Amino acid sequence: MPILKESDETIAQKVAYALEKGLKVMPCIGELLEEREAGKTNEVNERQLKAIAGAVTDWTNVVIAYEPVWAIGTGKVATPEQAQEVHAHLRSWISENVSAEVRSPFISHVYTIASQPLRLNPCPLVVGCAEC
Repeated sequence: MPILKESDETIAQKVAYALEKGLKVMPCIGELLEEREAGKTNEVNERQLKAIAGAVTDWTNVVIAYEPVWAIGTGKVATPEQAQEVHAHLRSWISENVSAEVRSPFISHVYTIASQPLRLNPCPLVVGCAEC
């Protein structure tokens, strides 16, 4: 399958459409290696999350999955600490920009290292990827 390079807005529209049709949705967000190295991890993830948040009115059937694009099939490995740092930032962003009630129960974590799922305590494990 070719890389589609859909915009944040297109992803948000797809999330809204799927929710309207009664589906549960797990959009994946994450930064490219160049973005991480430029110190833009939070900026990129906030931008992606902001588009989704603008399309969601009820978060009951939404789980946000963080998967750094740079760690998919590149041989580069992120540490659990790097993932947990992003997770904490995303929870804070959602609490401040969406709702404190949404912040914890509906934000789960997707993360893989060398194609093996990694449990980030005290987080539930959900398996998926940015290529999904």
